[in-house]
Amino acid sequence: MPCRRVGAAGEADVVVVFSGGADDRSPPPPAPTRRLHVIVVVRVPFPLSRCSGLRLRLLRHRSGSGGVRCRVQWPEPVADHARHTWASWRRWQWVRAGARRRRRCCDRRSSVDLPRATGLLPLRHDDHRPVTAFVPTPSNNNRIGEERRGVPGIETTPTDRHLYNKSIIRIASHQMAKNKKGRRNKPVCNPVKDKDRLTTMPNDVLINILERLDTADAIRTCTLCKRMTNLPAELSRIVVDANSFAPNKVAPNLLTLSDLFKMNGALADATDKLLNFRSQQIALRQLSLRFYLRYYDCLTIGKAVQHAMSTYNLETVEFIILTEKQGDFCEETDMLCFGKQFKTFLAAFPDAFAGLTRLQLQYLHFAEPDIPNLLTTCKQLKYLRLFSCLNQDDRAVLRIEHLQLVELDIIYGDFEFVELNCLPKLRRMAYDHWDCHGDPLSFGDVPLLSSLSLTNTSTGWQKNVRLSQLLSTVTSISDLLLNFESEKIWVHPECPKLLGPVFHKLQRVSFVDVPEGCSIDWTMFILEAAPSLKEICITIWDHWCNMKTEEDRREEGYAEKTDVEWESSAPDGFRHENLSKVTIYGFQPDDNLVGYVRRVMEVAVNLEEVSLYDRKVCEYCGDLDPKIKMKVSPSRYPRTMEKRDLLKNQIAEGLGMGWLDVIHFRS
Repeated sequence: MPCRRVGAAGEADVVVVFSGGADDRSPPPPAPTRRLHVIVVVRVPFPLSRCSGLRLRLLRHRSGSGGVRCRVQWPEPVADHARHTWASWRRWQWVRAGARRRRRCCDRRSSVDLPRATGLLPLRHDDHRPVTAFVPTPSNNNRIGEERRGVPGIETTPTDRHLYNKSIIRIASHQMAKNKKGRRNKPVCNPVKDKDRLTTMPNDVLINILERLDTADAIRTCTLCKRMTNLPAELSRIVVDANSFAPNKVAPNLLTLSDLFKMNGALADATDKLLNFRSQQIALRQLSLRFYLRYYDCLTIGKAVQHAMSTYNLETVEFIILTEKQGDFCEETDMLCFGKQFKTFLAAFPDAFAGLTRLQLQYLHFAEPDIPNLLTTCKQLKYLRLFSCLNQDDRAVLRIEHLQLVELDIIYGDFEFVELNCLPKLRRMAYDHWDCHGDPLSFGDVPLLSSLSLTNTSTGWQKNVRLSQLLSTVTSISDLLLNFESEKIWVHPECPKLLGPVFHKLQRVSFVDVPEGCSIDWTMFILEAAPSLKEICITIWDHWCNMKTEEDRREEGYAEKTDVEWESSAPDGFRHENLSKVTIYGFQPDDNLVGYVRRVMEVAVNLEEVSLYDRKVCEYCGDLDPKIKMKVSPSRYPRTMEKRDLLKNQIAEGLGMGWLDVIHFRS
């Protein structure tokens, strides 16, 4: 090991030079007689662009005026400004070290991060083979390596002999405390204080926590601790969203196209590195990607996902494909272009789509055979969501057949109607805002369909839906949701004879956004036709954010909100034995709702709970036009206990005192 003596006349200093040679095993130089200065000279390689970094941890001690110096030997081709920068940085470190020495602490430590131009890489965290060299001093009786007498030491931990140049060099100097007689005692060992709980957890627990986060956030979290730097490669669940790469302090609605391109490119690169540079021995179960439809980015993502499917046994693979333009900014020509890009993406990577289990698409224009071809390619698809996906042919029929599909969502579909011909595993179906005159759906072979959600804003030219005709071939419905968007009631009440075969398994029904001021007695037709019904939920709300103005209603032909005519077809003395819970949102103490609750309590003999809530509040309704706010009537929901008790007695009058404990006013 080459060494060199540096210092003024009459002073004995020691210079230790780490050249990094594998065969350099010469002992350290003889010990100085007065005071110790350890100077580490690091020879910087050239060119600087190929260097990685070095980290020195200098532990200072308080023995006289001694200390630790660090000298960098720059090569000749390096520019002068690099030397000046390093000199200024070194002087700042000495000022900082002097301030720390003046503090009365047992352990004075100073962390020095050399520039990445030194070309030395940090250690792997799985390396535990230290190589220690000690500098002898007169106080240790020439016993090298005896740490119990406080010998300052130099500890290096190389990852391999051929990687000796790329190691972390630790220069340790232990504090020597003095007793009353002025003699030095054994070094004081300071226990680790304020150790955080996160680093003490086992890896399995940390991985479980990280898998609950977005993968980008999980990787950022792992940078906080060296022990966690290898954990992202062990995650079995990878969820990458393009919005995770959004610029800081920029609202999502203010992102420009340039921002979207950068975000999507960063997502494509991250996906490629996460999937291609991953150990095949670590299982990967779930993969979810939310990205924008860009040609070159899709090529990178498709290759990475296709490689992952051939390497790992993936249980869930999800694509959420977004478009650059959305909402009113996306015109028909844009949708045609997006549709062509998606078909190109689908044709380029059929193996990647063949393993998909979940797919969400939006703002795409399809030809009539495109969706059947998509379903044929995606053989393992279990969930499909189509948002504002139109058909190039006007008033076309969408026919869906798939053997594995479990859940289907169609939102703003411009179709004549949708035919569900053969879906043997379909369990959940949602259809929102159809644009057809008659029934929006036609059910074929759907033996397992149990949950149905229908949402629509009815216009004057649309017919009311008769559930007995719409669900004539479906006999397994257990959950039913009908959303009226605070507009006209588009369901036609029917007698129990027609609905009995359809609703004989119905257990839960929800009526959402029923317009205020209209009678809700017509909802009793479900109670009469569903003998197995256990829970009914009604939300009464005029949501002014979604409602049309009077001018728009006249231009678009919206129907007037009127009470639904209905007469009970149940025989006298009808009783329902399974209904146990009734929930009403938007309850007001008027004759309409009070009378409805009383009638339900008379019919449901085993009713256990009646929960009455106030009107829902939307955070965006406060920004409405003052002219619209004037139309919103204030809530008369009972707030005090006196008013609530008075209203309970009014509802349960003549039914018995036991019903008072069933009624609950929820805040």
